[in-house]
Amino acid sequence: MSWASPVPKSPPPVSLRCSAFSTDRDDLVFRYRVRSLDWRLDRPSLRLPNAFAHLSPGDTIDLRLRRDGRTYCLSLNAAQRCGAGYTAGIGWAFLYYPSSFTSWMRITMNALWVGGLLLIVGWAAVDWPTRLLGAAGGAAVLALLPPVVGLAPTTGAEWLGAIVGILLGSLAHPLPGAQRTE
Repeated sequence: MSWASPVPKSPPPVSLRCSAFSTDRDDLVFRYRVRSLDWRLDRPSLRLPNAFAHLSPGDTIDLRLRRDGRTYCLSLNAAQRCGAGYTAGIGWAFLYYPSSFTSWMRITMNALWVGGLLLIVGWAAVDWPTRLLGAAGGAAVLALLPPVVGLAPTTGAEWLGAIVGILLGSLAHPLPGAQRTE
């Protein structure tokens, strides 16, 4: 069962509109105002997994947040996670973000989102030059677009999803003139 409760917060050392800390099981959860809310979309959270696992009721906590380039560093006592931020693969979470997902489920969904988008590119390509151009374009978007639009760098799982997606799309739509053996 998932539960969330507010954690007493002090103003973060960065300028953010409507930022909030909370807990979800043993995770420290950070949310801040994003434009997707204006469009009535969902808002994924940034997490420090298992931050509260070793705390007992009445313990004093040292909760910190700082901006680190395009990402955030969340820390609770000795536990710290830098590099927290939205990546190219988080697009699915603006449509529907179940807070009950574990870390590995969110990582998998990010990779599947990127893979699904590039699966379409691989399937739509009609010849090898077009497939190579689609793969190069996808790689360029994943590598070059995040710093331009303020996203965190693309993760290894998302790169793997991109490769698998373009390959599966290419296999699902064979090139014209290719003979199938039956």
